[in-house]
Amino acid sequence: MSDRVIGLGLEEFRRISEVIAIASENSKPMALLGALRTGVVDVVATSVSNALTVLNLDEQMLSLPSTSVDD
Repeated sequence: MSDRVIGLGLEEFRRISEVIAIASENSKPMALLGALRTGVVDVVATSVSNALTVLNLDEQMLSLPSTSVDD
């Protein structure tokens, strides 16, 4: 399998005109949220359940009190 996997860095993704993230497993919302936060993903193809979970996770994380390194 490892001979068939291609890995790209963020800068390589930034040069691609349209990046599509696809996730079908219910264990992928955190990975989807992380990918979306990079700013390189243009389109997400996933289940409604995953999409709603990503939105809820993002909302929860935005409502957490921020901490600084100096605390």
